[in-house]
Amino acid sequence: MQENNDNRLITPWGYIGYGLLFAIPLVGLICAIVFAFSHEYPCRRNYARAVLIGYVFALIAALIMLSVYGFNLDRMLKAYGYYYRW
Repeated sequence: MQENNDNRLITPWGYIGYGLLFAIPLVGLICAIVFAFSHEYPCRRNYARAVLIGYVFALIAALIMLSVYGFNLDRMLKAYGYYYRW
């Protein structure tokens, strides 16, 4: 009987390791994309998909904050007495 290793679970240390890997700016994004579309380990694939969804939510939140506060940044800085030159 052949053992199926595709359904191996990720240990807690594995999640910490993958979390640290995905935290590296460009390498983590590339690894998350590769792992999210791989067919080898479902647990790793699902975790990578969750990380990518988190990246999308963070990007949407950053765009919303930029659209709300970014255009008023000059006025906000001058209100607190901070003047700058470009």
